[in-house]
Amino acid sequence: MPVNEHAFVVDVAKSQITPTPQIVLGQSDHNATTLIATMLDNGRPLAVDGYTAYFEMLLPGGKASYVQEAYLCEGNTVGVTIDEERAAAVVGRTNVAYIAVRDGNGDLIASTGRFNVTVLKSARSGQPAESWISGIDAALDAMTEATEGATTAGAAAQSAAEAALNATEAASQAADDVAAQVVQQAADFAAAQNERAQAFAEAQANRSTAYSAAEADRNSDYETAEASRDELYARAEASRTEQSSQAAAAARSAAESAESAARTANAAAGNAASATSAANTAAENAAEAAQNATAAAQSAGNKAAEASAAAESANQAHDAIEELIEEGLQVPLMTAATRGGAKLGDGLVVEDGALSSAIVFGYETVGAVEMPTVTITY
Repeated sequence: MPVNEHAFVVDVAKSQITPTPQIVLGQSDHNATTLIATMLDNGRPLAVDGYTAYFEMLLPGGKASYVQEAYLCEGNTVGVTIDEERAAAVVGRTNVAYIAVRDGNGDLIASTGRFNVTVLKSARSGQPAESWISGIDAALDAMTEATEGATTAGAAAQSAAEAALNATEAASQAADDVAAQVVQQAADFAAAQNERAQAFAEAQANRSTAYSAAEADRNSDYETAEASRDELYARAEASRTEQSSQAAAAARSAAESAESAARTANAAAGNAASATSAANTAAENAAEAAQNATAAAQSAGNKAAEASAAAESANQAHDAIEELIEEGLQVPLMTAATRGGAKLGDGLVVEDGALSSAIVFGYETVGAVEMPTVTITY
């Protein structure tokens, strides 16, 4: 039956100030501690029905944790019985302990403010004490074992010394062998060096011979190349001179053509100027001729009017003559054949009883037009 019961009030609103619970656990206890927590939310009762509550604690030292499911979760009360064998496994103090409320999936709904848990050490947590006689016996046994160990170690040291002597003799023999090998290797190295020097001297001689031959070939090739270059240069210079002459001739011809074209262009420009002047003169003459034609047309119109008036007069004279003829006046008609030497201006006198008439035919110049006239005198 639990004898260490802690009843306290905790709030899931961690900003609320409530007395911090102080839980004390003792090692070697067995389900002797019960926690009765009254759950609040901002000072008001927090209903935990339908949820599961847990006591969760980080053990002192912070390397392990302890979680215990509550046996009571009703209204706003949570009851938990502590398993000290696990919760008090580490002696010390922790301030990471709280009541957590979770749903059926284990998701956290709310947790209270943290409170303190102190774990007290049990007297039975150490080793049982033994008598001092047993300690002395153990010390004597240890000394005996140490002496025997020292004797064994001395024998081992003697064996090691003998082994070291043997190793020294072996090392001396090995050193003699190594020295002989070194002397032989030195002799071999000297012989190899001598052979290498001879081979190097031969190689140097061969290289000198090959270099001399190559140098001679190079000089010969250089002279041949120089001669070929000089010949090619002479040919190129001759070709360049010929091309220069041809280019100069072509340039002169082009210059002469350009000069001729310039003269032709100048002449064409002069002709164009003359043509322009002639065109201007022709235009002026045409304008003057148009004015004269207009004046002539006006004069012709005047003459036509005068001719029309003269014709009208002639018609009137003709009508008068016809009237005279109708009245009995006999006027012989004269033609070019019948008038003989008569000419324009000659008169014809007609006498008929008391009527005496003179008819004179002639021409009157009206402007530039000669109009026939008939003069009748009564």
